[in-house]
Amino acid sequence: MGTRDRVDGHSARVAILILQLWPDAPATLLRAAITHDLGENAVGDLASPVKWENPDLYAALEWLEGQALNAMGFDIPAHVLPAREAAFLRLCDGLDAYLWAITHRPDHVRARADWRAMFGRLKTQAAALGVRPKFDEIVRGVCDGK
Repeated sequence: MGTRDRVDGHSARVAILILQLWPDAPATLLRAAITHDLGENAVGDLASPVKWENPDLYAALEWLEGQALNAMGFDIPAHVLPAREAAFLRLCDGLDAYLWAITHRPDHVRARADWRAMFGRLKTQAAALGVRPKFDEIVRGVCDGK
């Protein structure tokens, strides 16, 4: 897609989304949000569809990112968070990716079934976490240019 979203910006927005949806979020979750993709600076990133279609490659990449995080002094991998915290991290990570894409390449997002399917999964996740009304408010605000 070529919009060049920096890891630090993405990570900060994920933490902000968490705070919007869960104002009293635990510090462990916020630390994980801020650091969750820093390993990509060392090993790179793959597009989500590539990760989904190649689970072994995705697992290897996750391991390398974890090693890079450990080398930076961070040992808060998302997979060791309690289930609710991990679910919020996944939701807000995906939501930020979607909001970035819909803001920078709305034509691309609206034309692709995988983006529509991803948004459907995000709505389901938000409902399961009990934050669907606030989720909808955030999405409307971003899509309306607020």
